[in-house]
Amino acid sequence: MGKKRYRNHLFVDCVGDNAPRHVHIFKDKRLVEKWDIENQQMMGNFKMTSAIKKGLEFLGYKKEV
Repeated sequence: MGKKRYRNHLFVDCVGDNAPRHVHIFKDKRLVEKWDIENQQMMGNFKMTSAIKKGLEFLGYKKEV
């Protein structure tokens, strides 16, 4: 499990956790989103914000299509 920070968000890489590979995204110590790395989509009922999208792209979790 790796931790990376982008601006005021913390991205916790949960590659070895369980399938599918995903990233937990925290803001102010609170889980705000989960990103499915394999399928390149949000998990659950979370909504993509522009700050999260920029962070995912900058850290290499979101691939350009």
